[in-house]
This record gives sequence, structure tokens and C-alpha cells, in this order.
Amino acid sequence: MSWSDAPVFAQARRAVAASLLLIGLAGCGFHPLYATDPSFGVAGQALEEIVVGAVLDKWQPRTAQLVHNALLDQINPDGKPLRPVYSLHVELTEILSEMAVTQSDQVTRNSLMITAAYTLSDIKTGLVLHGATMRATTSFSVMRLDYGNVVAERTARQWLAQELAEKIHAELGAWLMRPGAPVK
Repeated sequence: MSWSDAPVFAQARRAVAASLLLIGLAGCGFHPLYATDPSFGVAGQALEEIVVGAVLDKWQPRTAQLVHNALLDQINPDGKPLRPVYSLHVELTEILSEMAVTQSDQVTRNSLMITAAYTLSDIKTGLVLHGATMRATTSFSVMRLDYGNVVAERTARQWLAQELAEKIHAELGAWLMRPGAPVK
């Protein structure tokens, strides 16, 4: 057994390698997007200044409510912001389509796509600072019993609402972290 195979030296090599990796990441400007440290948590602080406004879906108000609640959980987990600076408004559109049809014209699978167009506005001026569109899609089996179809479609909407809220949250955080962002 050579001196380099000893367990003490192997642990030391791992510690040195990890230290060099961390120093390299710090040197390239890497820092966590949602850090709790005030010097790094710029996106987290700016997200806390967003009030989640109306989420509209004229055909499926329950889906709008699901997205609104998921956004509140993502953006304002501690409740409404004390001094809101930004206002977030979302408009949803849905497309439910038949995906798989048998030769006897029976639908066996449906596809549900929900699109969320959102805008982030300055509360004082009403000026739209940022806007984007997010899409989430899923599919579900069509069953012979109507109740099973209702449950499958409801579950698909719940999943998509959560996915859209996560996408909007992540995109807003990245947008607020970019150089020149209007973080106050």
C-alpha cells in the first residue's frame, strides 16, 4: 500500500477538490437564486414585493383559482407583501383535445394544454415591466365511466396549475436577477 492510497490522504484529496470547486464557482459569479443571505437573495426579496393579482380564465374559473393559489404559495408563502411594488396578472386559455381515437371512433386519451399569459406591472405607475407566456401540457386516459373522466380531467388541471405557477415563479426570479432589472 502506497502513501497515496491511505484513507486519510483520500479524504484530504476530496476536501481539497471540493474547496477548489467552491472557489471556482464563487469566482465565476455563481450564487443561488433564492438564497436567504440578503446579499444573494435579490430575487427572493423582489419576489416578496409582488402582489398576485387576478388570474382569469373565462371558461374554467376553477383552473384560475388553482393557478392563483399555487402562485400565492410560490411567490407569497408568508402572506400578502407588506409593501408591494409589483402586481402580477395572469390570463389562462385552455385547449382540451382528443389525442387517441380507436378505429370505432372511441376516444381513449385526451390532451389538455393550459397557456398562461402574464404581466408584471409597477403598482405606482401601472407600467408593464415584463410579460411572458408559459405553457403546460398533459394527457389522461378516457375511461368508460363518466366519473373517472371527471376525476382524471380535474387531476390534470391541478397538476398543470401547479406546473404553471412553478414556471412563472422561476421565470420571474430569473428575470428579476438579470442585470438592469428594476429591483428596488
